[in-house]
Amino acid sequence: MIAARYGGIPASTVGDRDLGRQIVIRLDATVIPAHSDKEGAMANFKGYGHQPLTSWIDNTGENCMVKLRPGNAGSNTATDHIEVTDASIAQISWPYRRNPLTTTDGAGATHGFLDHLHELAARRGTHLEYSIGWEPGEREQDTLKRVPADAWQHVTDTDGKARDLDTAGVVELTGLLRHSADGDRLAGWPSQMRIICRRERPGSGA
Repeated sequence: MIAARYGGIPASTVGDRDLGRQIVIRLDATVIPAHSDKEGAMANFKGYGHQPLTSWIDNTGENCMVKLRPGNAGSNTATDHIEVTDASIAQISWPYRRNPLTTTDGAGATHGFLDHLHELAARRGTHLEYSIGWEPGEREQDTLKRVPADAWQHVTDTDGKARDLDTAGVVELTGLLRHSADGDRLAGWPSQMRIICRRERPGSGA
């Protein structure tokens, strides 16, 4: 067991710092191509094959869970994300599972999955956080037009140095969305949820 060898679970690193005792669980689907008819192989946006949903422990780099799915599995599948998250947390030995941080791309931006994460966070002795991708829609685009220029904050690089605001920036939109002139534009989403927007000039080939 890694904790026995090293006296604890290694910290997950972000830029020039680490996340301390948080155990980072990263969820992501991957497409596995198939070149002939196989069980579960289906046409998908990358061709033909399978599309399992996987989870990885960022602290140790180990694969934690693989949920086998057909190639045409939907992206925003709350039940799949819930199943993989619960199974991943269960594999982390107590007491290290008390501080999980779950991350997914936009496929995790569903009411069912986020509601479940908040239910987990409400359990006694648990401090769960999450970072979910969220594609800016008309609601967010309208809100961004009302953000003062001086509200944007610097993004730091891997050395901890602030990047120029002309190339990258970050701003929180939660207050503007919750208390907008049109009322609460996040009604129906968990009240503790925060919306943080990042902008960045695309690099070569992006």
